[in-house]
Amino acid sequence: MMKNNYYIILKMLFLSFCFAAIDAITEDGQKVILHNDGTWKFENPAESAKFNLIEFVDSHFEKHEKHYGRDNKPFEAHVRGFFQFQNNSDKKVVAIKYKFSLIDAFDETLYESIVKDNIIIDPGERNELDTYYYWEDTFENNDIYDKIIGPVSSKNLKVKIKIITIVFDNGTKVKYN
Repeated sequence: MMKNNYYIILKMLFLSFCFAAIDAITEDGQKVILHNDGTWKFENPAESAKFNLIEFVDSHFEKHEKHYGRDNKPFEAHVRGFFQFQNNSDKKVVAIKYKFSLIDAFDETLYESIVKDNIIIDPGERNELDTYYYWEDTFENNDIYDKIIGPVSSKNLKVKIKIITIVFDNGTKVKYN
């Protein structure tokens, strides 16, 4: 009888460890709680409230050859990069500050930049892909263009975006760590 009680106690103890939530830390230092069903939540409720207000949804890259007939820039060979964001909030976004990294097929960072983008996105909408960043061939050895033209040509260039600050039309600013 005593042996069965130990067995039941050990089994209950084992099951409690199997179903316990796990505390973890994200890449950017935020504390989260992981659950066995695959869900998670921020430990700090304030972080949950601002999570996913703006979401990076798409990027598109184009390569352009030198244009001899154009008087205005860009006329040299260049790459254009278009980024698209989704506004998941109930307020109009008027600006986003973010860091983007251009990543090759080997997951190596080729270029990074912090951008302050005066972009207007209505609630529940995506921005138009009508503005772009471009990197021109400067003919200097190993310039940004040289680093990214191969991955752009093979359609292997990826983008990693980290939102830093969101500005809404009412003046509210949401800052991320």
